[in-house]
Amino acid sequence: MNHPLSERILAFSRVALIVAICFVSICIAKLYLSQFAYPKSSGIPGLLARKKVDCLFVGSSLTRQSYDMKLIDERYRLNAYAATYNSLSPAMAYKILKYAFEEGGVRVGTVVMEAYPYKLLYSPTAIEDVRLFNAAPVQVKEEILDEIYRCEHDLKKMYDLVVLADNDYLINAPVTYKLIDKLSYNGGYLYKNVAGLSRFPRSSELLETGRVNRAQRQAYHDLVQLCRRHGARIVFIEPFVPAYVQQGRTYTAAKHEVRRAIEATGNTLYDNSLVRLNNNDPSLFGDDIHLSTKGRELWSREVMNLLGKKEVALLPAPALSRK
Repeated sequence: MNHPLSERILAFSRVALIVAICFVSICIAKLYLSQFAYPKSSGIPGLLARKKVDCLFVGSSLTRQSYDMKLIDERYRLNAYAATYNSLSPAMAYKILKYAFEEGGVRVGTVVMEAYPYKLLYSPTAIEDVRLFNAAPVQVKEEILDEIYRCEHDLKKMYDLVVLADNDYLINAPVTYKLIDKLSYNGGYLYKNVAGLSRFPRSSELLETGRVNRAQRQAYHDLVQLCRRHGARIVFIEPFVPAYVQQGRTYTAAKHEVRRAIEATGNTLYDNSLVRLNNNDPSLFGDDIHLSTKGRELWSREVMNLLGKKEVALLPAPALSRK
């Protein structure tokens, strides 16, 4: 005759085993399979699907919403692509490019790297857009987790990334995959029409305080060396942001450090004052920092001019033959 306590312990053990199996299965799936749930029209999967890119734009949502990829493709005849994630820092960008060059076999002519001063103040393990982790190849995921453990010993952060992050997307992948694929164009937006502002919604600096992170500063050096080894030109461009943002003390101090880090590599920081646009004009912005559709088109043309690219006249459509 079985003792009731023994039966309860056995039942509990079975439940615990099932939970453990489910937990391990989720971890394995997220680490080894989650990247296949993301379309090859954006982000890391899209970059790895391209073996040759003339002009690669790398950065945060500022980059994604600042370049009209369709215009660049059609007007400048460039095989261009934007590899972007929200709040992508130089340190994380280095991990992505290193894998793309050395493991993915991607060849790039010019890397246009977003040099947003605030990113110099970020932790090298900061990931605000968890799609970056889930869409990354296993090797990159392992590097990120290893760095989180070495630098922060933050097991909760590791747990959140591996087990919890972006599960709603993964569950709905069959639908969202097609939607993202349809709305994306070479990593950028295809049908994102954003009206310009009539006035700016704020006038204060976005980030009041912060300290320069050594790993982020080192990432500028590492990016330059990586591109040199793989025969790619790298250009650092300050994104076009409202005047009140870049006039803040924290922004100005961080920009000075970014310029020093870039110039130490023998490169130049392309200041956004080099363009002919007025960042006091709210119609060029769709919110307090991102560009409107009008701003995106104008900024794209200005950057192409900075890169020495000439606009190609569109050929007229061929006349229909009459029988």
